[in-house]
Order: sequence, then structure tokens, then C-alpha cells
Amino acid sequence: MFLGITIGLALSASVFAGWLLSRVSESEEGTPEMSEFSKAAEVVFLEALKKQALVLGQAALAAGALVYLVLAFFTFKGQAGAVQTGFAFLAGVLFQALAGFAAARIFFRSALKTAAAVKRSGAEAFTLALWSAGASAVITLALSLAGVTALFLLVGGWDAARNAPLKIAGFCFGSVFAALFSRLAGGLYSEAACALDSAVPENAGAVLAGNSARNAVNLGADIFDSAAAENLAAMALGAALWPVYGSKAIVFPLFARACGLAACTAGVMRAGSSGEGGHMDALDKGFAAAGVTALAGLFLGCSLGLDGNMWLFMATVIGVVSAVLFTSAARYYGGHRHRPARMVAKAASGGAAAALIRALSSGFESVAAPVALVAAAVMGSYYCGVRGLESCCASGWLTERTCGLYGVAAAIVGMMSVSGYILGLGVFGAVSGGAQVINDMTHQEETVRLDTGILAAAGRTALAAAAGYSGAAAVLASVLLFFAYMLKTSGLISRPFETVDFAGAEGLAGGLLGAMLVFLFCAYCLRACAALRTEDGASVEPAALSNFVLKRLIIPAALVIGLPLASVLIFRRSGLSPEVLSAMLISVVGSGALMSAFIRNTAASLENSLIFMEETGSSGPGAEGHKAASEACSSGVVLKDTVAPALNALIKFLPAMALVLAELFV
Repeated sequence: MFLGITIGLALSASVFAGWLLSRVSESEEGTPEMSEFSKAAEVVFLEALKKQALVLGQAALAAGALVYLVLAFFTFKGQAGAVQTGFAFLAGVLFQALAGFAAARIFFRSALKTAAAVKRSGAEAFTLALWSAGASAVITLALSLAGVTALFLLVGGWDAARNAPLKIAGFCFGSVFAALFSRLAGGLYSEAACALDSAVPENAGAVLAGNSARNAVNLGADIFDSAAAENLAAMALGAALWPVYGSKAIVFPLFARACGLAACTAGVMRAGSSGEGGHMDALDKGFAAAGVTALAGLFLGCSLGLDGNMWLFMATVIGVVSAVLFTSAARYYGGHRHRPARMVAKAASGGAAAALIRALSSGFESVAAPVALVAAAVMGSYYCGVRGLESCCASGWLTERTCGLYGVAAAIVGMMSVSGYILGLGVFGAVSGGAQVINDMTHQEETVRLDTGILAAAGRTALAAAAGYSGAAAVLASVLLFFAYMLKTSGLISRPFETVDFAGAEGLAGGLLGAMLVFLFCAYCLRACAALRTEDGASVEPAALSNFVLKRLIIPAALVIGLPLASVLIFRRSGLSPEVLSAMLISVVGSGALMSAFIRNTAASLENSLIFMEETGSSGPGAEGHKAASEACSSGVVLKDTVAPALNALIKFLPAMALVLAELFV
């Protein structure tokens, strides 16, 4: 029944998403000029996406074959286990790619419909943008859930649930592999398009195709693989509770994900029906409705699947509350009306250097709030897990550490239960931004452009909130994958493996190498961007642009895969490779998460300072302060659009690889 309810909720939410899209498609497309502009940008963007998908498919087939060969012939996993893992890996890549194409198609249709709707009513435009964004979010996360659930059923389902999560962990690895590739390639392609003025000219078409559409696709990819990672890692930790709850603790994360889809639909309907206040007020009301619906679903899940354990339900509540706080912090540092943007705008009067220094200060400061929230959520949920399962500890069925880690898993499940609505917020921001570009570049009436600007302003705030949440979700999903890796490794080696000793030589070496990897990865990503602005890059023909970009991915990809493998294999003979790899993973997750948040918020404060100047009239285009902020902003955009998104994928990629290839590393 538990799994049946999960599938039923997911199917119902998917049908609802289809209904929303049908309602959006019934609206008018606007003038022929608007339609022509949007379709031209769509053709350019989808052409680039198809080229990326072709190369991704080739890389995925090679990587899947390599995963199979390594597990089949260099570990004791066996042929059957290697086939299952390789198949799951390819399924993860496929479902991630499908979600990306779906998000892109929905974006362009919705941006055009929203731009046309502004002429009739700002409220109608808001509703269309929100409905299309909600549908896109539901489809993205429904694909993630469908992939995990289908593989779970293929390997035995309920009857073989105890061993199923580790058999299908390749799905998570595949989805993160695809996300890392697409975020690197997508960021570099957008940079190349603007720098070379070739495949996508340096005009508003590039803004629409390379920025707004890329925001929708990349944010969906990020939350897709975070959801897949959370599902599979939480299921693996749930298998450790088999003596207590049997299969139900393993299926609980899937049930929570389905409840999250229902929460997204409830939030979209509540926000779309809000007739009073501004756009952000309506979105906040929708968030409240989504949170309440998610909590109701989590309570039902704990009652049905976890025998009514209220301590574990409290852990999920901690996760939902953390999601609210993460988005609030992101709105503060990513909004154009808050102190960070105002301070950068004020500093810009002293020149570009002063603006950049102030933005860097804001970026460094911005990492404090999410780190404190993550630490508090982990400690609080760990305590809830220990208290909720203390009778199992006393009886000797479970260790205190296992109980605490499942509490952390429950909190992350709770946090991800509102991911659908938050992804919808981000897509809403992208769609409203695309609508603004369409109306501006087709020279609509002044009142129409002003109304579209109001909608886009709310969209920018919503997108900032979603981006901040996405970064936090990436960190917590990585933590959960790391816990699952340690749990799996402890069953493969003949000694206890519950802690990581940074005081030992191997732990210290692994930690330093992990931090170094993050900085080298950033360096080579930026070097690839710089190559696109040199004379060599400028001489590339438009038809060869994709190949030029993809060649720049070789070094970052080799670094990400090669350094951990080389380090582990060096220490394998001494039997210390698990310690080295664990220290490296912790260091990569910690330093990568901080670097990503720093880059994202530094660039956001620079961009928002320009918006603040223009909105308040304190310094318009052409003024010295505006010129200074714009000059400083140009570098921040490269960091935000290329490096920060790739880091979110990197910190999930390495723990996922460690989990899937754990047999190789012992």
C-alpha cells in the first residue's frame, strides 16, 4: 500500500502538470514579431542543447561501459551487479537529459505566452508564468522519482528492498554525471556565444537563450540530481533500519518525494489564486501552502511507514524549516533591495575597484548563514534520530550512530519535500525574465514593458531564493551520499569505519588534496572561459563552436576523475584508501560548497547593485557609478554562470562515484 500511494500521488501530480500546460497553451502568443523573436532564440538554444546531448550520450556510453568493466573484472561485485550498476548509470543520464529538454521546451513556450499576457493583465501574466513553472518543476522531479522507482521495482521492489538501494545507486551517479557535463558545457557555450558573437550573437537573443533558458534548465538539473541523490542515499541508510521497520524505512524517501510533488501543486494553486498584494506576497503564500502540504504528507508517511515515530517526524520538520530559512538567506543576499546590493551601489561611486571589494566582502559574509543552518539542522536531526530510536540502541539492534544518521536523512528528506515548489520559483524567475526580453526587444508599449519589468523583478528574487536553496540541497545531498558510502564501506572491510581521522597522515593528505581539487577545478574552468575570449577563440567558425567548447572540458573532467582515483590507488596497497577518500570527500564538499556560495552571492550583489541604481534613479546607464558597477559585474557573471553551477555538481559527483565504485576503493 505504501508504494502504491507513492505511485498514485506521483501520477496525479503529473496529470495536474499536464493540465496546467494545456491551460497555458490555450493563451495567445502575441504579435508575429514576438513569436518570431522567441522561436529564433529557441532554435539556437535547442541546437546547442542537442549538440551537448550528442556528446553527452557518447561520453555516457563510454563511462557506463567503464563502470561495468571496472566492477565486473576488478572488484568482487560480479557480472550481474556490474550490469545493474551500468544500466542504472545510463538510466540516470537519460532521465536527466529528458528533464533538461522538457524544461527548455516549456520555458520558450511559456516566456512567449507570458510576454503576450502582460498586454492584457499583469495578474494573468503572473498566473501563466507560475503555472508553466509549476508544471516544469513537477515534470522534472517526477522524472527523477520515476527513474528511481522503476529501477527499484526492476531489481525486486518490495521483496528485495534491503539490497535494492545500492544496486541502483548508479542512477544517482549517472544523473550527477550528466549535470556536471551540462553545467560546464552550458556555461562555456553561453560565454562563447557572447564573447565570439557567432552562434548566438551578443544581443538580447543571447540573453534570452543563454541566460534565462539556461537558468531554467540548469536549476532543474541541479535539483533533479539532488533529489535522486537524497532518495537513493536515504534509502540505503533506511536499509540499516531493517530490523526495526523492514522495507518501509527504505520506501519512505520515495513516499516523501511523491508528497513533495503534491505540495508543489498545492503551492502553485494557492499562489495563483492570491488576488491581493504583490507578486512576492502571492509566491510566499504559495510557499506556505506547499510547506503545510509537505508536512501533512510527511506526518502521514511517518505514521504509515515509521510506526508513528514522532521524533523522526520532528527531524523532517527541521528539514522543512531549514528550507524556509535557506531561501530567506538567499533572498537577502540575492535580492536587489537588500543591504548587500545597496552597499555595492554606494561603493560604486568610488570606482569599479571599490564596488568589487564591497561585493567580495558581501560574498565572504554570505557563507556564514547557510553553513550555520546546515550545522544546526544536522545536529538537531541527529539528536532526533537518536531519541526516536533509542530503544533499538538499548536492545543492541542498532548503533547510536546509525540512529542519528537516519535522523539526518529524515531531515534532508523533509527539506527536499518542498524542492518542487522552490524549483518552480526558480523557473518562474527564468520565464518572467524571458518575457521581459521579448517585450523589450520587440519594442512593445512603454506601459507593457514597465509591467513586465515588475513581474521580472519578482522573478529575479524568486530565482535567487531557488539558487540559494539549490546550493544548500547540493551540500546536504552530498552529506547523505557520504554517509551512505561510509555505511557501504564498513560492510566491505574488516575493521570499524565510522569516523574520519584528520589527525592521521592519510586523513590530512586526503583533506588537503580535496581542497586543492576544488581550487584547481575552478582554475581550469576559468581558463576555459579565458580561452574563449582570446584571439584563438575569436577565430573559431560558428559551426565549430561546440567542438571548441567541448575540448575545453577535457582537463576539468580528467582532473575530477583522475585525482581521486590516483590518490586512492596509491594508498590502496597499504589498506588506507577508504580513510584517504573519505577525508578527500569531506574536504571537497566543504570547500566546494563555500566556494560556490561565495561566488554566487558576490556576483549577485554586483548585478543587483546595477538594478538598484536603475530602479531608484541614483545612477542610471552612462553615469560613472553605473559604469563602475557594470565593469566589476562583467567578471562576476562569468564566475556565477560557469564556475558556481559546476561546483554544485562537483560536490555531488565525487561522493556518488565513491558510493558506486566503493568495491574498487577497498
